[in-house]
Amino acid sequence: MFRKGHPKNNLQSLTFFEEELSSDKEVKYLGLILDSRLTFRSHIKYNTDKFWAKVHVIIPLTGKKSPLSLNNKVLLFKQILRPILTYASQISGLAAKTHLKKCKLCKIRSCEL
Repeated sequence: MFRKGHPKNNLQSLTFFEEELSSDKEVKYLGLILDSRLTFRSHIKYNTDKFWAKVHVIIPLTGKKSPLSLNNKVLLFKQILRPILTYASQISGLAAKTHLKKCKLCKIRSCEL
């Protein structure tokens, strides 16, 4: 099962209607990737990769040589990029500080583009 820290003992296998259930290290539930130690490392890595993929798609619209006004660029950031980083942010706020720094760096570096 899920818990913060190291497991003290191995879990017994679970059965459901006489079928043995397998245990996984990670589970994706409602877009949130939960790992066995609740560090949210894989969730943050998945979201930062997804964020940078979107950034590279909209660079022609938000770059320095773009004809769009600053207000339109900010609107693109708020509508396309910010929801990726803020989805389930209340829960992923429990993540380690090193993992949260990756999210902050995404915001800072995307503003520099």
